[in-house]
Amino acid sequence: MPAIAPVGEPQAALALALLKALPPPWAQFEADQVSGLACVVALDAVLREPGLDERWLPRAASLIPQLMRLLRQPKVSPLELEARVAKDVVLSAEVLHLAGGSLYASRGPVRDLGDALARLGEAGLQRAIARVVFRPLVQPDAAPQTAALQALLERHVDWQAEALADAAMLQGLDAFDGYLAGLLHSAGWQALLRIVSSAQAWPSAAPMPELAEALAERAHRLFGRAAAQWELSPAFAAFAASAEQGAAGDPLTQAWGALQSQSPVLT
Repeated sequence: MPAIAPVGEPQAALALALLKALPPPWAQFEADQVSGLACVVALDAVLREPGLDERWLPRAASLIPQLMRLLRQPKVSPLELEARVAKDVVLSAEVLHLAGGSLYASRGPVRDLGDALARLGEAGLQRAIARVVFRPLVQPDAAPQTAALQALLERHVDWQAEALADAAMLQGLDAFDGYLAGLLHSAGWQALLRIVSSAQAWPSAAPMPELAEALAERAHRLFGRAAAQWELSPAFAAFAASAEQGAAGDPLTQAWGALQSQSPVLT
């Protein structure tokens, strides 16, 4: 049976960095007051409900299973693939952007869309599609109050998706499962922000480790609650179940937890 993990611990430092991005002033308080903070109370009320109300996530979340079927469709010829991608301006731009990045810099400037697709390969194209179709979930419109926080979270998610893809591959898992787990984990943080915003319960206390860990734990559980319905793959389902239950027995959760101290928002 999986060991119970301190589910807030891996991302406590991330949560502390995000808290510091909220506008001051802060009022001092004691550590034992964390459980009484309005933001924690609002989150716990949602977590006591069965399932997760769709209003706490962008509408794109309900489309994830359908989008995944498109991502995993049978292979097509390079010319047919180029024609399909060219029909979507946003996707084309994302493909060209990724292919022109530092990872492929040694190959010189990208000549055209066909050259970009050849550089990225199947795995790179999958990630480009994922970034486009899941963008409303990962990068929702930020309210002025949380714009700085969202910018930090975006940096973390971009890094986390790539890092967890590499970690999954090293464990003999599908790298794309790792990529999706790292990318879509942001759903928990976005749900947390929506719940706190709806309750008008932004923390008015000084950022502190106890509060950061409490919020990180709830963001992780909110992700698990949302992702339990998506059924993307067995590895992803195990990752989601671990998040919801506070367990750490599956390989993706273990890799995810081990990576968090390397997050770029901490440097």
